[in-house]
Amino acid sequence: MSGLPYTSHVKSEKKHDVNQRENNLIARAVSLGMLLITALILLPSESSCRPSRPPIAAHITYFAPASGTYYPQDEVVSYLQFKNTGREPWNFWVGYSVMDQAEQWYHITSHSVMLNPGQKSPIQNKTWQVPAESACTTGYYRVAMAVWDAAPEDERATMLEYREQWGSFQVLRHFEHFNSFDPNLWHKSSHNLGRSYLDPENVNIDSGRAKITVPAGTLNGGEFASIGCFKYGTYRASMLLSPTPGPVSAFFLFHGTADRNDEIDIEIYNHGGWQIEFTTWVQGIRTNTVKKPLGFDPSTEYHEYRIDFYPQAVSFLIDGQLWQRYASGLPKENMRLLVNTWFPDWLPGVPPSTEQYTYVEWIQY
Repeated sequence: MSGLPYTSHVKSEKKHDVNQRENNLIARAVSLGMLLITALILLPSESSCRPSRPPIAAHITYFAPASGTYYPQDEVVSYLQFKNTGREPWNFWVGYSVMDQAEQWYHITSHSVMLNPGQKSPIQNKTWQVPAESACTTGYYRVAMAVWDAAPEDERATMLEYREQWGSFQVLRHFEHFNSFDPNLWHKSSHNLGRSYLDPENVNIDSGRAKITVPAGTLNGGEFASIGCFKYGTYRASMLLSPTPGPVSAFFLFHGTADRNDEIDIEIYNHGGWQIEFTTWVQGIRTNTVKKPLGFDPSTEYHEYRIDFYPQAVSFLIDGQLWQRYASGLPKENMRLLVNTWFPDWLPGVPPSTEQYTYVEWIQY
């Protein structure tokens, strides 16, 4: 009998241990269940991983900026296509702007296009008309097109998508091929310069080229100038120079008033080898100049000589390659465009024994 309580006590302890283990298992199960539920709540769903589309959005699918060369009053057309990538039907607006190298923007009136979500627009075309010659800046232009959520003329509008291209197209006032001498465009000079008399009789047209004659046995030359005056733009000439040592052949912009001239010069001469000078003048003061060896004979074939003049800088190029750039000391006045061949005081040129010629194949400006 004495063992019964012990036996009974052992059984009671075993029963207590079993109950305790069961309670522990239940507690662990509950804890695991709570952790699982918490993990499921915190775990992002598949749909929440996807970025939500904004209510108003657009994507440009096609952009074709204008290219080529245009002249005053020509129409410059660029093209755009876009898609409504938002969640709502929307009345979008298409804008078109061009900018010249003087950093002048020209904004074309926008127009609207209604699209449903996912719908692609027809190809949109926008047109800019080149200004009249007197208001025209020549050179390369930048094209910019954009899609807006409202008319861009409204300062509250938001740009949704944008495309641009630099140097997209170019504008010129004239491309002169010299099939004739047009008195509405050009004037033959008649005055003394250096050791030369610039005789109008020495400027003629020969087989689609302007020809400046250096007569045999004289130091005379010739010059012709544009009727109009210009400022910012690009100025280019294809020239074949006289081989005679001594004269200067020049392609330049000039505004002269009683020795207070504004001027941008390309001057080429043969004095112990071909040299070229790039010079600027402001109010009769020489503000920039550099002389360089030319490195080729300009009397054996045509080369393109070019001046790009804009508010930021004046650049000098030969055959499309930059040779010199000045960013200060730039002219302020409108200037005429000139070409000449003449004998300066600072070169020991002698009269040629036979007639010599400078030819101008074309001028673009």
